[in-house]
Amino acid sequence: MANQNKKKSSGKSFTGILSNRSVFILALIVALLGFLLYSGTFNHKYVLDDYPTVKENKLTKKGFKGIPEIYKHSYWYGNDGKDDWLYRPLSVSVFAVEWEFWPDNPKPAHIINVLLYALTGLLLFYTLRKLFISQNLLIPFVASGLFMAHPLHTEVIANIKSLDEILTFLFFLISMNTLLDFSRKGSVFLLIVSLVSFFLSLMAKESAITYLFMFPLALYYYTDVPLKKIAWTISFFGAVALGYLIIRGSVLSSQTLGAVVSIIDNTVVKADYIHRFATAMVILGMYIKLLIFPHPLAYDYSYHTFDIVSLNDPWAILSILIYIGLGIYLLKNFLKKDTIAFSIVLYIIPVILVSNIFFLTRSTAAERFLYQPSLGFAIVVALLLARLFKADLKKTNFKDLTSFFKTYSSVLLLTVALLVCYSFKTVNRAAVWKDNITLFGTDLKTIPKSARAQYSYANDVTQSLVKDSIKTKTEQEKAYAEAMDGLNKALKIYDGYFEPYFALGQLAAYKKEYAKSIEIYKKAMSLNKDYHFLYNNIGNNYFRLGQLDSALKYLHIAIGMKGDYAEAYGNIGSVYFTQGKRDSALEAYNKAIQMDPKYYDAYKNLGSTYGMLKEYNKAMENFFKAMKIKSTDPDLYGFIGMTYGFMGDQVNAKVYNDKADQIRQERAR
Repeated sequence: MANQNKKKSSGKSFTGILSNRSVFILALIVALLGFLLYSGTFNHKYVLDDYPTVKENKLTKKGFKGIPEIYKHSYWYGNDGKDDWLYRPLSVSVFAVEWEFWPDNPKPAHIINVLLYALTGLLLFYTLRKLFISQNLLIPFVASGLFMAHPLHTEVIANIKSLDEILTFLFFLISMNTLLDFSRKGSVFLLIVSLVSFFLSLMAKESAITYLFMFPLALYYYTDVPLKKIAWTISFFGAVALGYLIIRGSVLSSQTLGAVVSIIDNTVVKADYIHRFATAMVILGMYIKLLIFPHPLAYDYSYHTFDIVSLNDPWAILSILIYIGLGIYLLKNFLKKDTIAFSIVLYIIPVILVSNIFFLTRSTAAERFLYQPSLGFAIVVALLLARLFKADLKKTNFKDLTSFFKTYSSVLLLTVALLVCYSFKTVNRAAVWKDNITLFGTDLKTIPKSARAQYSYANDVTQSLVKDSIKTKTEQEKAYAEAMDGLNKALKIYDGYFEPYFALGQLAAYKKEYAKSIEIYKKAMSLNKDYHFLYNNIGNNYFRLGQLDSALKYLHIAIGMKGDYAEAYGNIGSVYFTQGKRDSALEAYNKAIQMDPKYYDAYKNLGSTYGMLKEYNKAMENFFKAMKIKSTDPDLYGFIGMTYGFMGDQVNAKVYNDKADQIRQERAR
């Protein structure tokens, strides 16, 4: 396709083959495709990294008030308090805005993700239209449709956290659109819009730095702008990127290249370079396979999903040969301004950045890494379909859309067949992302060798037990066995994995094996001494064993590590209550509530303390506050009944005591 997409005159205004209305209808079809495919996610819950980035992120949960802090800290700061690794303030700011209007409600966030994806489809169509200006609209229409339907995008669209991927690509499309317009119209305003959009793309996710390669390539391939002017124009984008890197460097304590990567995150961490390279090539080969045949899909590819292989591994050899072939094609056709060569660059540049070949990343592999690179694949497929049916891409004499569709009926029918297959997989895959237990349970069958997958599912079951959300005894026993099995499998895969030990400690405490729980927690402490939850749980176990001094020691260590740790203050209150120090207990419980106004146990225990002090009205006030948070605890009903009895109201005392007995009987079944 040598030079067939090149525009003849950079000053010539854009003309289409169809009316603007017809062009918009094609763009709208693409957008609606994306919207309809993911409309089923609107009622999905928070899942996976939605918790640390949104639901459990202290900056996000401040709403508008948290936005200034978000720009001063790293991506994960609101969750772990550390300024390292990543800087994506724009994405986190959107989460804060969503929380301001719809606190603790994932539905609007899911809808926003889908709407932005639909807008991406619309802009993608118009961007490709401007790139392939000397052709008709077949390639833009087919390529953008294939992109929108590709099942590999389900992780990005169905996971609220992956708004960063959506925003960075969306702003890239805006930037590319306005840059192409600038190259043809010369308006400084358009250049400014393009630069601002590129900066916003960077602020959404740092991987946008790869777009610095895409902008000059697009100008070189699809305009007649002289090389000198291309260099001059791109220098402005380089300045924007440098500005972003300076801001990023001033915020982060460590950059990606300088931070320690855990083997649980990245399988190749401890491999020598030869084995690391060979394994990385196997993964790169898997990426091409998933682009062509997107099955099976999984949310996790961490240790030990992939075996470390050497250069004599057949899959590594095959992948190396494929990429050598792509490289040869690129070298032979790059100067010819061949669109397939352009598409190879669209794929290769961002994928290489996360390949672990040149530097280690925090992930072995991920489907979200293929979100933007899949555009190159979609364009190639569209071109190959056009060549297969010898479609005339220069044809312009269309009266209307009906004429357009009839002319390319063979190409479009095969495209529809592909879209039906993609759409079926996409809809089914998106449904799996509805909540953690569904995602983890489904994907565990696909990635049983992943320690994280084994842990994640088992931990979700563990939390259901710990939080008392599994009601019947039979179900509890089944869940306990399932959780133990998964956690032990995770540790069999990787014995140095901290999180399964922590969950095992929780399970032991759930079984009232408090000494065993402490033993497990202390083993976990040898792997991670900086986890404040660990010290709180050890302190709580010592409290249950009646070793109050040891309990206070560990609980105060937890508070020393995290000053606003509500649960630790609540547990300290329980220790003081047991010691008979009622005033100290009241102070600790009130501190816990101040830090977490929805802390159920603190209200319940505060009510009990006031009850012991015979301040029954205050006791009832706090009991009923607790009931607004959680209304299924039989002990709470029992406390209320007891308090009514002390107050001389035997009628209400019986009502609440009967309710407590009813709940206990239901749970015993």
